[in-house]
Amino acid sequence: MGPAACFDKSFLQSLSVDESVWFDQYFTSVITPLFFVETLADLEKEFISSTRNPEDEVRSIAEKTPQLSGNSTCFHRTLCLGELLGYPVQMSGRPVLQGNKTAVVDGKKGFYFGETPEAEALLRWQRKEFRGIERGFAKLWRAELAKANDVGSDFLTGYSKDTDACTTLEDSLSMARSIVDSRSKPQTFLSFVFDILNLSLERSEIFTRFKEAGFPLFREFAPYTGYILDVELFRRIATTKGLIAKERPSNRVDIAYLNYLPFCQVFVSGDKLHQRTVPLFLNGKQDFVWGPVLKNDLKRINDLYVGLPEETKAKGILAFAPYPPLEGNFETSRLWDRMNSRWRRPEKPDLSGGRLPEDMLKRLEALRATAKSFREAPSDAASFTLDQADMVMMERKMTVKRGSWYHLPKDMTP
Repeated sequence: MGPAACFDKSFLQSLSVDESVWFDQYFTSVITPLFFVETLADLEKEFISSTRNPEDEVRSIAEKTPQLSGNSTCFHRTLCLGELLGYPVQMSGRPVLQGNKTAVVDGKKGFYFGETPEAEALLRWQRKEFRGIERGFAKLWRAELAKANDVGSDFLTGYSKDTDACTTLEDSLSMARSIVDSRSKPQTFLSFVFDILNLSLERSEIFTRFKEAGFPLFREFAPYTGYILDVELFRRIATTKGLIAKERPSNRVDIAYLNYLPFCQVFVSGDKLHQRTVPLFLNGKQDFVWGPVLKNDLKRINDLYVGLPEETKAKGILAFAPYPPLEGNFETSRLWDRMNSRWRRPEKPDLSGGRLPEDMLKRLEALRATAKSFREAPSDAASFTLDQADMVMMERKMTVKRGSWYHLPKDMTP
């Protein structure tokens, strides 16, 4: 699997279908809730262009959305609520998946992830099938975006003298982090947290946990929620100081993509606001990739293979190009090297006959049997992490062919 890559809607829109297939092949995609709601919001637009209506645009985006490696990550507010109630959030450069079932079979611990509602919706959207609830949600989202009101807007007034000194985006982030790390007025700060996360029924329980912990540094109490506050306060300070334009409601959505940075290794965007802000939040193990650069790289990869004989293409990308190009100056290969250099010495199965090797077929059959046992086993309440699991299974549905390419052999019979 390639680097975990978070992307915004505009990047996917910029790709051709063939380019999107190579993106799906070489990156583990982190699909954020924002991507889905932004895509749905297009249904409420009056028109896209003189030749494309909103439904055509949503269908086009759905066709390009990763299927092989796409992972829908949990909504950041849901993760914050869980963390504040005592359930840690792993910020390890991997998406936090939803809808999982844990089970223990024959002493082996495993996670099973079935097909998500988002994945099912994308397949419908490709057929231009949109449900009424989705259209209603699209209308609500555009209305909320247009209002873009800030709750808890008076919280920063107590820091007005400090924020006056912020003249750069770097200053704004530094100030945001210092506010989150302040130990003064913990109850007031927690009320602000409740407001921006829209929490009501859970307030008493969370406050009790915070108090019983001795009102510790908030970032230690809830690391991911602390990061979300970094992003939110950064946006508010930078907007107040005119460093981010307040006139564009879309800027609020663009900044919200940063909420999912802890769950990726690469962030891809052709948005200039992302180009200015995302690098400020990256850790030393993450990369920001300018969208047009990666699009061009994917086009070069496509051009590298597009002239292959049809009988070779029919074997599927996994047969003739399971890894990025070894030769040439490719950005995709560079990112793979940065994340894991061992990929350059892979074991390649022989798919020349249109079938997997016999030893691999036997392992696959055993894997299927184990997967079936985990899928049918009752959910186990035992607590363990992905790193502690013996097996992780994900269900995927894919279209046989996208654009010019097959992922798996056209006539493969496992």
